[in-house]
Amino acid sequence: MYKELDIKLLVSYLSGNSTENEVRDVEAWINLSNDNRTLFNEFKQIWEVSASNNSIESVDLDARWDDLKSRLNFGGDVKVSKRSTVETFFIVSSGIAAFIALVISLWVVIPTPNKVNDVIITESSFSTGSSYILPDGSKSFLNVGSEIIYPNHFSSDIRRVEFTGEAYFDIAHDPNHPFLIESGNVRVKVLGTSFNLTNNPDSDEITIFLETGKVLFYSVDKESNNILDQVILLPGEKGVYNKVDGSISKFNFSSNNYLAWKTGTLNFVNAPLEDVISTIENTFQIDVKSKFSLENFHLTARYQNETSESILQSLKVIYGFDYVVDGNNVTIKK
Repeated sequence: MYKELDIKLLVSYLSGNSTENEVRDVEAWINLSNDNRTLFNEFKQIWEVSASNNSIESVDLDARWDDLKSRLNFGGDVKVSKRSTVETFFIVSSGIAAFIALVISLWVVIPTPNKVNDVIITESSFSTGSSYILPDGSKSFLNVGSEIIYPNHFSSDIRRVEFTGEAYFDIAHDPNHPFLIESGNVRVKVLGTSFNLTNNPDSDEITIFLETGKVLFYSVDKESNNILDQVILLPGEKGVYNKVDGSISKFNFSSNNYLAWKTGTLNFVNAPLEDVISTIENTFQIDVKSKFSLENFHLTARYQNETSESILQSLKVIYGFDYVVDGNNVTIKK
């Protein structure tokens, strides 16, 4: 049975404009019943499909929400009454035993006039990540809780996007139109390459792992846009921006565990257990603390599509320690 939810809260949630309390309210509503989750998934699918659609008609926001609830298992066309295009939008398509109706509020999707052509894609907290094709053919695979903002068409000399969270990018090669990712006051400039970029709000670092090609990884002054620090990265190199002191460093890397959130594979060869724990934290977005030193322990193991719980259980069997889980916090003890 459905429990009523203000549609504006849902739209704000999908566009990443909710407060912490609103996020909790929406997710509590989603988890309240299977009906609510089905309804949300339908609406989310509509939202994502609409992001790249250009033939948009206006529709009454609240009416479409009520219609969506009543027609989740109904096939057929949907008639729409037109209103002012500054208010809300929708796209309709029909098929066997299903329909898709969308409502998007401009004040949520387009916060300022200079972003009229922007598209916002946000991954929800319970999603497993999604792949998106950008207007130039570049591919981005977003981890949960991530956001990318880009125009419907790259019209200038620079292919520019804004990003926060974690994503794997495979950039289409175009030497005449460099690809520029803005993430906070850090910039990644490429012509055509593939890499993993991470900028989480609760982390003191922004990191990039370069797989192919070459990138310019640099920071700028937000006021003047002048370059403050920069490094050129080659395949097999990792760039790290320190948000505290503003420094940029680069290191070599050989493990592909940084992609475990995307591939589901964790591979350790005589790895220090402290590094293993750090990888588990980054992969599963949890915080692990140990009440004793782990510096003398090493691990050789391969995990495929395992949960954090199953990995911790295996470590418990191997090393004989115990652990306590409290939400996203894990404490290792003897």
